[in-house]
Amino acid sequence: MKNEVIVIGSKPNAVIPKNDYKKIYTANGACERGAKLKDINKDSSLIAVVGGREFIGNPMITQRVVQSYPDRLYIRGAQIDPKEFFNYEISITNVWNNEQVKFQKKFFRFGLLSIYLAELKYMDNLKDKFLHILKCIFKRKLWGISTGFYAILLALDENREKNVIISGIGMVGGKQYYPNERNKLLDYTPRSKVDKFLIYFLKNEFKKRLSTTDKNLSHIANIKYLI
Repeated sequence: MKNEVIVIGSKPNAVIPKNDYKKIYTANGACERGAKLKDINKDSSLIAVVGGREFIGNPMITQRVVQSYPDRLYIRGAQIDPKEFFNYEISITNVWNNEQVKFQKKFFRFGLLSIYLAELKYMDNLKDKFLHILKCIFKRKLWGISTGFYAILLALDENREKNVIISGIGMVGGKQYYPNERNKLLDYTPRSKVDKFLIYFLKNEFKKRLSTTDKNLSHIANIKYLI
């Protein structure tokens, strides 16, 4: 099949279908995995979607992305000067926090309300939920979905006539899949709860265009399983 679009995450043992990919989207450190796929698909574009905090503050992420030579870098929630990190020309999209939330809300039933309701899942007890929501409102720290889920939405938005394949994204909790200096602290479990809540409210017009090679994600999201 020609002109396929794929989104790749860092979940171990991910299956990547052998197709003719036009665009390859990756989340954070999975850019390294995307670069290998681009070696096979010479005419494809590699788009690295990264959280600003991760890219700036995590050397392992920075190294994986920079050495993968993406065609485009999409920075979520921050702004960087490409000259500080890259010695080659690269297209960069910097999206501030309020902009990335505005982008997200158009994909979900009930819009911004869905995102705030999802953030309640981030914490477990009632007091922590209340304090977390206050922080989101008054400090403008509303984040919403993980970068992996965000990369999926970006692929849907930028390729509106195409279906999107997902590989290496499972929306299950646990520590970050790749080793790094922050691994003991960085636990995806709270954000995975937000993801799983919001995937339920993803509008059908977007969900019907998705398929996945991950059986668990297929079950959670109610999207087509490819294998």
